[in-house]
Amino acid sequence: MNILEASRATGVSRDMIRFYEKKGILSPARNPGNHYREYGMHEIHQIILARQYNSMGVDLDTIAKMFREQDLLQAETELSQGIAQLQEEAEWAAERLENAKRLQALFPLLKQENMQEISERPASCYLPGTGNSSSAGLPVVRLHLGETFFQDLGIICWRSPRKNEKAGIALAPGIYLRKLVRHSASELFSRKEAEELKEGCRKDGWDIGPDFFISQVLCGQGDAHPDLLCIEAAAQPSR
Repeated sequence: MNILEASRATGVSRDMIRFYEKKGILSPARNPGNHYREYGMHEIHQIILARQYNSMGVDLDTIAKMFREQDLLQAETELSQGIAQLQEEAEWAAERLENAKRLQALFPLLKQENMQEISERPASCYLPGTGNSSSAGLPVVRLHLGETFFQDLGIICWRSPRKNEKAGIALAPGIYLRKLVRHSASELFSRKEAEELKEGCRKDGWDIGPDFFISQVLCGQGDAHPDLLCIEAAAQPSR
């Protein structure tokens, strides 16, 4: 078959097939009559396998070397590294999906008078700091109303902390308050506002805190167009 037919058979573009040839991944024979390249089933399998390895993070030069030298040990090593990369990408995608679902679940609260609910939340973890580039968690401000007051930046992930996340704080599944608040885009959610929210919940029969996790649902500009914030805090019936 010619290169167009090979492209249709493999789903790999003609330009990419030519690039594979340039890298030495395959060397199709030429038709002696017209000197066009001819692709048999062996070349088709080479193209498909090269694309599979490349999709797992193996670069084309390495693929060409593996094919040329039949290096099984390197193939096993590259596959192990590829699996680790795919696993990381899958975890990243799962976190992004969970963030999207939880963000979507907030919008029905806008129809409620107090824009809040108290419901169960799954296990999660808080990773303080802004350098957690390996995670696709939800960026939040943590405001702590314990014996000492402090606030910091971090992310919420809907999983347990990983081994390399030594500073991660596991958050057990439980009952949480979730409240939407329209707030000035030029000011941060303050300690006073958190204390007022805590007192209001106490009057309704709930103790919340001491940690308040504040995330942005929509961003505004100045007082004319306020931010829409989500405030989350652990909740339990008042004693």
